[in-house]
Amino acid sequence: ELLKQLEEEMQSAAASRDFERAAALRDTWLLVREAVKTRVRGERGPREREDEAVAGVEELRDALHLPRSPQVIECYDISNISGTHAVGSMVCAVDGLPRRQRYRLFRIKTIEGSDDPAMMAEVIRRRFTRAREDNAWKIPDLVIVDGGITQLRAAKRELQALGHGDLPAVGLAKRFEEIHVDAEDGRAVVRLPPDSPGLNVVRRIRDEAHRFALTYHRRLRGRR
Repeated sequence: ELLKQLEEEMQSAAASRDFERAAALRDTWLLVREAVKTRVRGERGPREREDEAVAGVEELRDALHLPRSPQVIECYDISNISGTHAVGSMVCAVDGLPRRQRYRLFRIKTIEGSDDPAMMAEVIRRRFTRAREDNAWKIPDLVIVDGGITQLRAAKRELQALGHGDLPAVGLAKRFEEIHVDAEDGRAVVRLPPDSPGLNVVRRIRDEAHRFALTYHRRLRGRR
C-alpha cells in the first residue's frame, strides 16, 4: 500500500512539473521496495540464494544464446533531472550475486541537456578505455544497460569502436521488463517468465545500478 501511495504521489508531482519532489519520491519508493526485497531474500538461506543465482545465470546463457555462462555481469544506469548533475553507475555481479568492490560511479562530463543515450555512450567509452590502461578493470561476460534499444545501440557503438564488438550486450526496458537484443536482422526482444531465475538476476542487477546512481545523484543535489 505504501509503495502504491508513493507511486501515485510521484506521478502527480511529475504531472505538475515539480521534478525535485518527484525525484525525492522516486528515491523513497526505490528504497522502500529494496527494503521489502531484502526482507524477502533474507528469509531464505545463503545456499538457496546461491543456487537460484546459478540457475539464473544458466538460464540467461540459453535465453540470450551466449557462447558461455555470463559469470561476470556488469550493468549501467544513468540518473539526471533535465540533464542536471548527470551521473552514471556501473554495478557488477559474479555468478549472479553482487560484487560491490567492482562498483563504479561516473560524473557525466561531455553531455549537456537530457540525452541519456549519449550519456550511456560516454560511460561505456570511459569504462572500457580504462580497461586498456588498468588490468584491474577486467572485461565482463555480459553488459546490461538500463533502457531499450536506443541506449543499447549507443553502448554497442562504443564497444565496437573500442574493439569489444563481440562482447554480448543487452538492454532491459523498465516498462515491460523486456530484454532488448540488437540482432543483425533488426530489433529483437527476449521475454522471460516474470518469476524466472534469469529475469530475477537481470532485474536485481538493474535495480542495484539504478539505486547506486540515484544515491550519488541525490548526494550531488544535496550539495547544491
